[in-house]
Amino acid sequence: MGLQWVYSGSTVGLQWVYSGSTVALQWVYSGSTVALQWLYSGSTVALQWVYSGSTVALQWVYSGSTVALQWLYSGSTVALQWLYSGSTVGLQWLYSGSTVGLQWVYSSSTRNKRRTMNEGITNLRQRKVEAKVEIKRRLLVNFNFAKGASRTGR
Repeated sequence: MGLQWVYSGSTVGLQWVYSGSTVALQWVYSGSTVALQWLYSGSTVALQWVYSGSTVALQWVYSGSTVALQWLYSGSTVALQWLYSGSTVGLQWLYSGSTVGLQWVYSSSTRNKRRTMNEGITNLRQRKVEAKVEIKRRLLVNFNFAKGASRTGR
């Protein structure tokens, strides 16, 4: 079952798909940009949210025993990444007014805490890129059918 709705003055879009154990919702408003993506498929739940006035972004994924959260506010930059997977918990936090960085990982009996100032920012950015690539890879696998439906529906 699928629903598509598009209005193109200053752009409004809605996609809704239900197929077996998969439910997907996409919503776009393009005045100064609002976007929502939501997916439930088997044991995977994913949410992406974007507001682009001065930029707000949220990504949230639950899959099996893995939970991941990414949060970005870009006025003078706030970033949060949080991951729980099995016996591993990771937190990355960045505030960039005069720059604060925090990385924290707990894995079974191994504990690693690191507080940094400027030197930690590069490492935070690298890990953020790696996490985004992995989350996008997982989401693309699940969202492929929705993109295909979008192409065929037009």
